[in-house]
Amino acid sequence: LFNAPLLQSSKRQFLKLTPIEALLGSSGCRTLLGTISQVEEGRYYLEDLSGAVPVDLSTAQTMGGLICEGCTVIAEGSLLDGTFKVDMSGFPPPESRVSALEATGYVDVFGNGTTPHQLRHLREMEEEANDAMFVILSEVHLDKPIVLEKLRSLFEGYSQVRPLPLFVFTGNFTSQAIGHGTDSVEQVLGYFNQLADLICEFQDIKEHARFVFVPGPHDPGAGNTVPRPGLPSFFTRALRKRVKHVQFASNPCRIRFFSQEIVIFREDILKKMLRHCLMPSST
Repeated sequence: LFNAPLLQSSKRQFLKLTPIEALLGSSGCRTLLGTISQVEEGRYYLEDLSGAVPVDLSTAQTMGGLICEGCTVIAEGSLLDGTFKVDMSGFPPPESRVSALEATGYVDVFGNGTTPHQLRHLREMEEEANDAMFVILSEVHLDKPIVLEKLRSLFEGYSQVRPLPLFVFTGNFTSQAIGHGTDSVEQVLGYFNQLADLICEFQDIKEHARFVFVPGPHDPGAGNTVPRPGLPSFFTRALRKRVKHVQFASNPCRIRFFSQEIVIFREDILKKMLRHCLMPSST
């Protein structure tokens, strides 16, 4: 039961969910909670822990948002000839992170091997670390002089801050895609060397600040595969050698902050979701 009427067609205060395995032989309007998947080529199903059923989304209305394959949704409709014809669809009500942790008994959903007791302890430590900071920048175009000027101002401001923040720099690291010619490779190498020189002007930041670099779609590397490997070491050797705490992560990557897992994904997600959306949004 959900304590909010997500679907316009429902006037109830609660939505009673029907397991998919209980649909067989049922009639009338039913409400399902499941994940949309493409079990067969070109045919979509709604899956829950009890089973899967083909769905017809051709006349379905939505309550807002972009519904794509892999989304978990609440679907209201009826079973016709073995296919669940969806009349209205929406997303489950959100819940706070604290409520989710308590409901799952502090289960390690990311599979890092952390026990519930350790997660509770990390949660307590996290509440005390209220002075921790993350500085996240995107489109750090190192080929633009104004970007280096702004980075200098940024480092000047944070050099007096304690504790120093975690700097997360995401690509693209050049304003235009770099080709495969010798001149292009040398240019990119020079851009990262300039960044290393800039960071080394601030001794405390060089020695104690932490940096994470996440590549963008046009940065040097292994094409547009996901997860995309980190920036090649050939271009970043000066940073690796001269800056003490630096990581060149994949895209996407996860950053662990006590009990939290922060996902950094440099991608035009909205464009892809619009392209793969299964039904038009009503908002």
